[in-house]
Amino acid sequence: MAHRHAMTQLLAVMAIAAVCGLSVSACTDGTARNGLLPMAAAAASPSLAADLPADAGHARRPTVAMVIALPLSFTGTALDRLADNGRASGVQLASHGQLPLPLSVSPVDVVMASDSNFFDNDRPLWTQLDTAASNSHGLLAGHGVAAGEAFVWTWDGTPARRHPVPAGFRIQSVAGPADDGSMAADIVQPGTNEQQILLWQRSGSRSLLYRNMRAKAGMQLFGMASNGIVGAIERDGLLLMPRLYDGQWHTLPFDYLNCGCEARRVNARGEVLMSPRPDHGGDPQGYLVSRSGARLLPRAAPDTTYTDLNDLGDVVGQSGGRPVLILDGVLHDLNAYAGDGAAGWQFLTASAINGRRQILGAGLWQGQTRWYRLNLR
Repeated sequence: MAHRHAMTQLLAVMAIAAVCGLSVSACTDGTARNGLLPMAAAAASPSLAADLPADAGHARRPTVAMVIALPLSFTGTALDRLADNGRASGVQLASHGQLPLPLSVSPVDVVMASDSNFFDNDRPLWTQLDTAASNSHGLLAGHGVAAGEAFVWTWDGTPARRHPVPAGFRIQSVAGPADDGSMAADIVQPGTNEQQILLWQRSGSRSLLYRNMRAKAGMQLFGMASNGIVGAIERDGLLLMPRLYDGQWHTLPFDYLNCGCEARRVNARGEVLMSPRPDHGGDPQGYLVSRSGARLLPRAAPDTTYTDLNDLGDVVGQSGGRPVLILDGVLHDLNAYAGDGAAGWQFLTASAINGRRQILGAGLWQGQTRWYRLNLR
């Protein structure tokens, strides 16, 4: 689950934050077009040793206008999405015998799922609750099981709207919601191994995007863009192919099997964020992949993870143990570029970035770890 991965990553960052600088062992950029990205050639190309740029020439240099400590305890919570309206979303992590509760938070309030505003007073019947993501307006989506029935849900602070899946199927994952309230789900029937990918509209109507009954084949959803583009990884035997659905399926020209990366996000421009897999050997890289090709993302050190992508093509993540922002193709260390707008803060992570270039993450403020929302100028 994404929230557990984020917490594991943050604990590792906090352990080295006090002593780890951000020296760049590689900062590269490249483009592959008209076919598969030549992975072997990319890995063999020489890296460019440099420090993070103090002046990136004509590239935009970010400065911080304001940093807000969100009114939510860091302990026991995980935030990984930031809507364009400025609300962050995530979960209250599950304690023993409890469900992980979806929540959203702004600079002035916290809304957490409760018996009245989410469960509609049937909470004891729930045996599973998973939160997927939020859209630009702060609408959350996920899936659950209550009284033995599996369903997808959306939540806007009033009791969750539930849409059941066909009988006999269980839900593997949910992607979305898009800004129009639509969402997709990957469902399987255990007895037959039949897999379907279904698309729900906000009204509750649904359509079939994909169906498979073959062995060693299928699709895994990884995201949904604000305009409804669906991202998935398709397996066909030994082949792994990133695909996008915008009314029909398109295969992206990218060697996903050998890249040592994982698909994290898809944006409204049809760009897919590929982040290095931490469990992969060698020296995996990160990419922005679209139907026109793949672009190598810059990094400050081999231990780099990219966590989010907005509709402008900006990326946030961790590199060399520090939170970073890629803006206009240039890598920036959030701490080095903070300026007076972030006086007193030490940023530890950058988890999400929205279409207004606000950034969500965790940082140290007055000796305490807090969730922050950072506004760029």
